[in-house]
Amino acid sequence: EEQQEVPANTGSKKVITFSRGISEQAILAFDLRMNLGLMAIVIPVRTADGQEVGWIARRLSTHNRFITAKGLRIKTLLYGEWLTDYDKPVILVESPLDVVVLWEHGIQAVSTFGDYASKTQLKRLSKYKRVLQIPDNDEAGMHYAKVTGYEVFKLPARYKDIGEVSKDTIKRVINKIKKGKKAIRKGKTVSVEALKEELK
Repeated sequence: EEQQEVPANTGSKKVITFSRGISEQAILAFDLRMNLGLMAIVIPVRTADGQEVGWIARRLSTHNRFITAKGLRIKTLLYGEWLTDYDKPVILVESPLDVVVLWEHGIQAVSTFGDYASKTQLKRLSKYKRVLQIPDNDEAGMHYAKVTGYEVFKLPARYKDIGEVSKDTIKRVINKIKKGKKAIRKGKTVSVEALKEELK
């Protein structure tokens, strides 16, 4: 769904913290806003150099969940890229809010705004030293991971995405990656031991 006007910042940061468990520090770092009229978290979208070019809004309800600013070409961008270092490994996730969650744990991540990557986004991802994907635990997420061909770290089956995982569990997931637990790439098991130091 597209909308012309930018939703106003009419809500408290506490609403975002309560609904998604996001810290005030992360809210400020990503300039997240709350629109109580839409009951949506407004997420400013930036280019790789940090220039704001539009926004997306994520409704807290499940109906028509995402709203995109009219004319915003999100599939030419990677959410979170402006905060990352190309010389370090990056975690690829589907949702911008998952990027925020991982940032809170000191892990750099980017999002393709959904469960597929455009040619432009894949070209941008090729700039990174290494890409490790944490797809959503659904059919679309698994297909997405198969198509991109990156190394994949699968979450426990009871979680749909990294956003549903408690902070303590996220720490355990990241620790597993650091300790060289197995990832899956194109149906084959490969080691991610090389990430042990790089993801610190």
